[in-house]
Amino acid sequence: MKNNDSDLRQPNAESDWTQESESSVVDSILDGDAQTVFENKDLVDSSTIVDQDRIYGRNEQLAAEARAFRDTLDGERPPDLLLYGPSGTGKTLTVKAVASKVKERTQESGIAFDFVAVNFKTMESHTLDRAVWKLGHQTAQKAGVGWDVP
Repeated sequence: MKNNDSDLRQPNAESDWTQESESSVVDSILDGDAQTVFENKDLVDSSTIVDQDRIYGRNEQLAAEARAFRDTLDGERPPDLLLYGPSGTGKTLTVKAVASKVKERTQESGIAFDFVAVNFKTMESHTLDRAVWKLGHQTAQKAGVGWDVP
C-alpha cells in the first residue's frame, strides 16, 4: 500500500483531539503559576547546608564528626577528615552540617575557621591531578588568596 502526502494530512478526529488536549494541558501548565511538590526546594540542592536538627538517623555520625572538631573551638588546628563509603549514605550531608556549626561557633569566639567540601563523585571523569588541582583552587578561593601554579 502506497502512502502519499495527502494521506498523512487527512484529518483524524481522535488524533486532533489528543493533540489539542495535550497542547492545552501543556499551555495551561506553562502559563500558570509555578507549582512544586517541594515545600522548600533548596533542601534537595546539593549545595544547601542542612541544619543538623533536620538530619534523622545519623546521630552517631554527627557525634563522631562533632568530637573530631571539638578541639577547634579551643583554637587548635582542625583535623583533616577523609570520609569514605557508598554514595548517598549522608557523608557530605553530616560533615557540612557539623562544619557549618563549628564555623558559626568559632566566629563567635574570634577563631579563624572555614571549610571546603569537595565531592569527588562529581569529578569521576577527572584525573587525580585535576581533582587535586580543583581542591587547591577551591581552598585558595575560600581563603581569598591567589592560586597560581607556574
